[in-house]
Amino acid sequence: RRAAAEAAPGVEVRFGFHAVPSMTHLHMHAISRDMDSPALKKKQHWNSFTTAFFIPAHELIEQLEREGSISINRDKYEALIKGPMTCPHCGTALANIPAVKRHVAECD
Repeated sequence: RRAAAEAAPGVEVRFGFHAVPSMTHLHMHAISRDMDSPALKKKQHWNSFTTAFFIPAHELIEQLEREGSISINRDKYEALIKGPMTCPHCGTALANIPAVKRHVAECD
């Protein structure tokens, strides 16, 4: 967090993991609140960061400390990826990635 705060002062950055990772190695994501990235090109990408599919790092750490392991309901989380795209700030449903990006830029 400190490195992110120093690199981009005033930018809110969230750290977390995808509930069902697309890669086999453990990796954590860092994403800014504005969600403005050229890598967000598909509905699947959008929903992987704007729904409960994106699990904040502190929640997984707490579960690991409490239970000694991480338990994920794969079916529950995979359904989130297929759901509608919505604005993470106001909840408005949006039809496609260009509409999402236009809306989010103005919504905050």
